[in-house]
Amino acid sequence: MDGSSGVISVQHGAMLDTEIVPKYDITVIAIDRGNPQRTGTTNVTVDVLDVNDTPPRYLNLPNKIEVQENETEKVVFNVSCIDNDTDSELEYIIQVAEVCYIDRKANDSELVNFKNYFVIDKSTGVISSSPKVDAETVKRVVLNVTVVDIKTASTYENSTMAQLTLSITDKNDNPPIFLQKSLSAGILRDSGIRTVVFDLKEKVSDADSSVENRIHTFYYNVYRDLDNNKVGSGCSHSFCVTINGTVYSNVLFTGKGYAKINITVNDTAGTDYTLLDIYVIDESQQLSMHFLMQTNAVYQVKDTVLKKLSQVLGYKCVFDKIEQFMDNNNNLKEHESLLTFHVLDEPTNTVLEAASVESLLDKRGDSLKGLRDEFAVQAIGALTIKDPITNENKIKETYILVAVIVLLALILGIIIYFYIVSNTRFKRKLKAATIPTAEKNKDNLGQPYLPGSNIFSSTKNPLVDKDDEVKRRINDLVDRASLAGSENSLDYNEVEYAKRNRDNDNPVEEKEVTMDMYGDDDVIQNDSDDDLMLLKQAVKQHEKTAPVSHDMDCNDRFDVMNGKVNESYEIVESTDV
Repeated sequence: MDGSSGVISVQHGAMLDTEIVPKYDITVIAIDRGNPQRTGTTNVTVDVLDVNDTPPRYLNLPNKIEVQENETEKVVFNVSCIDNDTDSELEYIIQVAEVCYIDRKANDSELVNFKNYFVIDKSTGVISSSPKVDAETVKRVVLNVTVVDIKTASTYENSTMAQLTLSITDKNDNPPIFLQKSLSAGILRDSGIRTVVFDLKEKVSDADSSVENRIHTFYYNVYRDLDNNKVGSGCSHSFCVTINGTVYSNVLFTGKGYAKINITVNDTAGTDYTLLDIYVIDESQQLSMHFLMQTNAVYQVKDTVLKKLSQVLGYKCVFDKIEQFMDNNNNLKEHESLLTFHVLDEPTNTVLEAASVESLLDKRGDSLKGLRDEFAVQAIGALTIKDPITNENKIKETYILVAVIVLLALILGIIIYFYIVSNTRFKRKLKAATIPTAEKNKDNLGQPYLPGSNIFSSTKNPLVDKDDEVKRRINDLVDRASLAGSENSLDYNEVEYAKRNRDNDNPVEEKEVTMDMYGDDDVIQNDSDDDLMLLKQAVKQHEKTAPVSHDMDCNDRFDVMNGKVNESYEIVESTDV
């Protein structure tokens, strides 16, 4: 304020902003120059007039929102902005800044094709979608949203721009479709129950982009079944199909043949159908292709390769499986694969033998050169069955080998043990057979010993003692018999006569003794029989010359033949014969 003139003005450099301070209240005091001085006071209100100099700003614009596809005039979002200027007038504009397809980003020339995908009400800021938005085509759209204050002075900034990302969500609007209306598969005849034959999910296409909208349900109806009566518990047919599309065997196959199944796939968007033929084959009907490629790469080209091979052969080549290639030493090759397949004669529904297919391959080998070069096919021919040696098999073989070695060692130990025992026994018996059987000492010359007995033992051979005992008892019995009367006693001359007659009849006496070295010790034969014969002759001679005067003769008292004694004569004293 100028003190002389009273002019109120804005101080130099000060910036008035009605959005911050819309008015100022000022108290003005006037003073005169009299004496005494007099004053006067008044209040002055200064209103700051608004100038449209502030750009609008967003209140609720997020960075990203989701938009479902195929929605007609669906409100996507309502943009809200504010402008503090009192005379502002806002207008909304959108422009496509970026579009991302499923697999790539759109270039600048393609952006113009999406200008009508989303629209905005320029006065209210409401963004709506058009039915052209398809999640199977477009993944994401980025919009530049601009709000403009059209009443802003040209010397000031009048607009604000921000980006809004619209993520296109999928809707289940595409039904599942089988890639082929006729499918074929093969299974070996020696396969067990619940062997997976086919995965139908691999043969179904669904244009929906989200995983949850590509979940399908499978149903089946068997047109032709195999002639098998004993089916498993999975279903009442030779092959079963789960709701997830897995086809598996439900029987132990007794022979070759084929089954025909009608397959239905369904989701909320629609239904489709196909026919599946399953052939039970032998190993002699399987062929293989050796690829110099990894298994994942072979999976991607298998349909193309088999289709071209079918054109060369004139028969349909049906895929069986793909596995990692194994060389002759059972070593797996990481960058090589083996595709197995069989060849089908569709008009007759028969599977060709691998040998017949190999003959065709030999005849048309020139036509396969392009196939070999394009897909790195190393060889095509009958499948060679190999048993892969896994770590588990190696462990089992090791255990079996150890068990065999232990068993052989045990058998060898038993053999050695029995050899030592038999050898020791043989030596002992051999030694017993070669030692003298009579004691060689001055006091008791000729005393018999048991062969094989301890030479330091004083016990006599029980076998020899047994003979002596028999002789002693016979002599005792004869002596007892002679006590009944002197006339029944044996004369010494008669005994000598019997000896001489025996010696004349048998001038040379030979004896043979057999010893079993390995069996149990048998009783050694003795000469008691000869002594008994001698005694009988003596008794016979005595009976001829001596009269019998007693009530009971010698034979009644003593049974010479049987060596038995009448017990009633045991008390009779014996005499020497």
